[in-house]
Amino acid sequence: MPKLDGYGFLRELRGQDLPQTPAIMISTEAAGHDRKRALAAGANHYLIKPVKPEQFLVPVRLLLGEESP
Repeated sequence: MPKLDGYGFLRELRGQDLPQTPAIMISTEAAGHDRKRALAAGANHYLIKPVKPEQFLVPVRLLLGEESP
C-alpha cells in the first residue's frame, strides 16, 4: 500500500462509522510488540507467517462463533 501499512489501514478502517468486520492480521513480524501493535490497531487476531490453512481456520471459526472440529 503506497501510503498506509496494514496497521494504519486497520486504524483508519476502525475509525470509520461503518459496521465492522473481524480482521485477522497475518505478518512475518514475530515479536510480542508486533502482536500488541496489531491488536491496538483493531485486529481481532494475529498470526505469524507461514500460516497453514488449518491454523487460519481456528481463529476464523472463533470469530464466526463456530466451534472448531
